[in-house]
Amino acid sequence: MCALRRFESPHERGVSTILVGSDALKAAAPEISAWCQGRRVFLITSEQVGSLFEDAVRTLLGSSAAVETLIVPDGEEAKSVAVADGLWNEMLERGGKRDSRVIALGGGSVGDVAGFVAACFLRGVELAQIPTTLLAQVDAS
Repeated sequence: MCALRRFESPHERGVSTILVGSDALKAAAPEISAWCQGRRVFLITSEQVGSLFEDAVRTLLGSSAAVETLIVPDGEEAKSVAVADGLWNEMLERGGKRDSRVIALGGGSVGDVAGFVAACFLRGVELAQIPTTLLAQVDAS
């Protein structure tokens, strides 16, 4: 078992949990699996990051009803109303509901657009950030 550090950030709607440590994703697998159990999950990532990490994340989501991967452009191109609109339409077409989950897999731009999309989809759905670089970790915090 790895040394996983847990930070809790309380806010008016509950508590956000931040997990940090070596192999944090693997150590968080039971929590991620429970959070996604029986729900449709939208994995938002870029093509490059998805090719590197999507399989590892998908193994954590076996208890999900379905996992839908949505690809966004790299960099600042991802942060546009057109991209957000495309994601919302894809989520609706692929069966997104109020109990769906969004997982942002990647760097700052992916996390930013995924957070905005999750906050606005059907008045808001829950979001998890899985940053893949140190800069993305800082940006996600």
